[in-house]
Order: sequence, then C-alpha cells, then structure tokens
Amino acid sequence: MRTFALAYPNSLVGTFYRRHVSGGPIPEKGGLVIYTNHVNGLMDADMPLYLTKRQQYFLAKPSLFKIPGISWVIQTVGAIPIYRQKDKVDMSKNEDSFREIHRVLRGGGAISLYPEGESRLAFRSRPFKTGAARMVLGAQEQNGDPIQLVPVALLYEEQEVFLCRVHLWVGEPFDLLPFIDSYQKDGRQAVRDATAHLQARLDELLVPVDDVDAFRVILNGDRILNDAVEGTGPRMRALALAWDSWAQREAGPAQALGQRLTAFGEQIERFGLEARDLGEGGLTRPLPSRLKYTGILIGAIAVSPFLAPPILLSSAIAHVGRSTPDKLVTVTTISASVLVPVWGIVLAYALARMETPIPGFWAILGCIWALLYVTRRVSLLWTKPRPLRRVLTGIGLFGRKQTMCDLWVKRQELRKELQTLFPDC
Repeated sequence: MRTFALAYPNSLVGTFYRRHVSGGPIPEKGGLVIYTNHVNGLMDADMPLYLTKRQQYFLAKPSLFKIPGISWVIQTVGAIPIYRQKDKVDMSKNEDSFREIHRVLRGGGAISLYPEGESRLAFRSRPFKTGAARMVLGAQEQNGDPIQLVPVALLYEEQEVFLCRVHLWVGEPFDLLPFIDSYQKDGRQAVRDATAHLQARLDELLVPVDDVDAFRVILNGDRILNDAVEGTGPRMRALALAWDSWAQREAGPAQALGQRLTAFGEQIERFGLEARDLGEGGLTRPLPSRLKYTGILIGAIAVSPFLAPPILLSSAIAHVGRSTPDKLVTVTTISASVLVPVWGIVLAYALARMETPIPGFWAILGCIWALLYVTRRVSLLWTKPRPLRRVLTGIGLFGRKQTMCDLWVKRQELRKELQTLFPDC
C-alpha cells in the first residue's frame, strides 16, 4: 500500500519536472535527517524520496491531514503531524509528535523535513525554526550511534515551466555530537547554536542571489558557459559568488551585462531553445532530429482531445486567487491528476454512445488509458523544456539556419566575455 501511495507523488513530480542529482550519497543505515530549502509547496515533499530507497517519514502541517485524498497519501507514506503557532492549534500536541520522531531516529529510521517552516520562493535560506535541532538533539543518545544530517539544496531552473529541471545538490553528512554536552547544560542555547549550524551547512549549497531577476542572469550565464546540464547547482553557486564579487567592484558594467544576458535568454526561449543548444555543429537540423520533432507535433495533435481540456481547466483553477509559483504548480498538478482520469471516463462514455471501431465503454476506456500511459512514458524521454514551442517556431522541423547562426554568434560573444571575467567558472 505504501508503494502505491508513493507512486502518486512520484508520478506527479516526475511528469512535471526533470530531476538531476549531484553531490555525495545518502547514508544507507542509521538515524538520518534529510533537510532542504522549501520553495515549491507539496512538490518539494517528493524530492528527498527520490534520493534514496530508504523508507522516509516526513513532517506535515495538520491542515494537510484534512484534505481528501492527500490525507490518505501522506498518512500511508508516513507523515508525522507537526504543529505551529501560526496554525492556532494546541501546541502541546507536538509532544506526541516529538516522541514519534525520537522513536524513528533512535531506531535507525530516516526523516525528511523543511526547517524554514513554510514554502516561499527564495534563493537564500530564510531563518530556520529550532524544531529540527531539538528533534535531533533530543533523540541523540549519549553513547548511541550518531544521527546523521544531510542538507539538500533544491534548485528549480524555471519553477512554473513544464519539463523544467530541478537540481538536487546533496551536501556532506554531519552530526550534532559536538553540541550534546552543551545541550545537557543549557538546552536552549545549544538548540540555537545547532540551528545556526544546520542553516550554515545548507547555505553552503544554495545559489546566493536575492530575487528572480538576479537568478535569471546567473542561469543564462551558466547555460552560455557550459554545455552539460550535470552539476548545474555547484556551477551556478560558483558563478553567483564570482558575479557578486565583481558587481561590488564594477556595478555599472555588471548591470549592463546582466541586461544583455537576460535579453539573450528571452530571445532564444521564444524559439524553445536554451543557450547550450546552440552548437556550431547544430546550426541545421539533421533528418533524425527533424523526425523527432515531427513526432512531437503529431503526438501533440493526437493527444490534444484527451489532455488539453482537463489540463487547461486545471491551469484555470490554479490561477484563481493564486499568484505564487509553488501554489500554481501544486494546484495545477493535483487538479490534473483528478481531472484527467475523470475526463477520460466522460470521454469514454460519450464515445461508447457513438458508432466507433472500438465497441463498448470499457474497451474505449482501456484504449484511452493506454494512450495516456504511452504519452507519459514518452514524455519522460524529453530532457529539455518547451519541445512543442521549438517545433512550432520551425527550429525543430526546418532548422531556421540563419536564425540559429545569428544566435550562435551572439552566444559566442557573450561566452568569451564571461570566460574573461570568470575564468574559474
């Protein structure tokens, strides 16, 4: 049953995003806490589950236990309710939650959590709540095996874009044994010091920018400098640190170059491209590539009657009163997971009442499910966002050689400039 429950969030996240992992391995045994930055609502919850096959418990706010469907999934997977003052509930209920957390950690289990306490789009970490440190220090036995903590930085390249990449940068495991003695003497101060240590370890993995515009500059710069997707998190952090140091010395040139990088990124995105797509040998589209994108177009036309109505409705529902990317993506994916099956049943019923080559409701419904399954399996093969836009602008099907040549020349100019400024990136 737990495996079935895990398949639901993994299917949602794995369909919408492309996950790339960098960094060290997750410890395979012993008490473990995986903690991450929290920027994308319920979508973040699946990310630690993707990193290891170990069974993980995770902490969830009490309101999630009241949502039909979601409540069953999180309880089956292994959610432990955690109560916050902002929820205006009886905080004494946390005593039972902490006892359960201590039992899991002392028994060698794994827990994933978000010390920031709430989801919000940000690139620097927000002040950590002390709960994570209190959980670990309270569970750590004086002569027992150390409970390991692993920081994981989540980096969404374009949070609201279908098929966009999310990078999971796994940090080095550590423990809180150096804080145990002080915890016995002055628990509150030890918890504050341990919390600061947890945040510092995660900060070492995050990209230090202040807003989306600054992030777009660094993202475009990384795509221009590097052709490979792997290791983007570490590379982007290095570039962001170097850029910040240069911008403090030369604010004017940094602002001008940032504007050029942003404009270039917007220009190529209109064609469904990324800067790393622009290679000298790829100025024309060879036949296999054209056939691939022709297949995308044919497939999009074939499945549009089955997928377009529920997905468009899901998007409309998500945009009603919701303006933050995490809420938009969460509501869109969850709504689609409900509306697509419902729409399939409605469509099968309507077709069964008509004269079709496939007789009967169940046979038609089976064909629709088979088509949807094949569509999802094929979508997992695409590693780049906006494949359909690339087709519709002619880049995928016809090459648009002169356009590609002009864009490649611009990329080379920007690349040389960036390599001169940041030779180590």
